[in-house]
Amino acid sequence: AAGCSAFRHCRTNIVTVAVSDLDFVSWVRLGDLCTVRSRVVFASSKSLDIEVVASAASAASIEEDTVVAKGLFTFVSLGSNGKALTVPKLRLESDEDMRKAYAGKLRYEAAKRARLAGKK
Repeated sequence: AAGCSAFRHCRTNIVTVAVSDLDFVSWVRLGDLCTVRSRVVFASSKSLDIEVVASAASAASIEEDTVVAKGLFTFVSLGSNGKALTVPKLRLESDEDMRKAYAGKLRYEAAKRARLAGKK
């Protein structure tokens, strides 16, 4: 699901470069209906973060979906030469989009500082 969202955003070849969070918060029972949703939550010039949420609902009842897993995946867009391409800007349409994009920017900047500190 994350790869599909990354491809739809970039319209190029994409590769996963990091899985920074992957939490299994509940279980799926035999016969449950599972749904996996993903969306782009942050885009820098060369990478993008995709939030993935998996949920399950009992096929036998009309209960609400229960979140069973959450993850945050980072992708890079690649050209035919294997080099990173510029990622299209993310269109923020709601306050929630802006909050998630700001959190993504903070994660991105922290990771960049850690990479630069590791090179010294």
